[in-house]
Amino acid sequence: MQMPEVDGAALVRRLGVMEPELTRRVVFISGGAYTSETRGFIETVPNLVLEKPVRPEVLMASVDAALDARDEEREPVVARAGGDVTAGGC
Repeated sequence: MQMPEVDGAALVRRLGVMEPELTRRVVFISGGAYTSETRGFIETVPNLVLEKPVRPEVLMASVDAALDARDEEREPVVARAGGDVTAGGC
């Protein structure tokens, strides 16, 4: 789904005001075209970031992990095209 009026960062900010406990369950999916503002945002959140194309099993595991998210802090995780997963952001 494209979000022409609201990007993922704005959506998470709004969610943080309305239902802050749900923000840790957001999984970002990106085509990898990051602006400096987007990259800065991604580096500050502990959420999973998947880069397209995403293999179905990686997507399902990521959704499962997000649904199971607890209050503990996690390092940002990026699943790169092809399914390679790296910790520590982009």
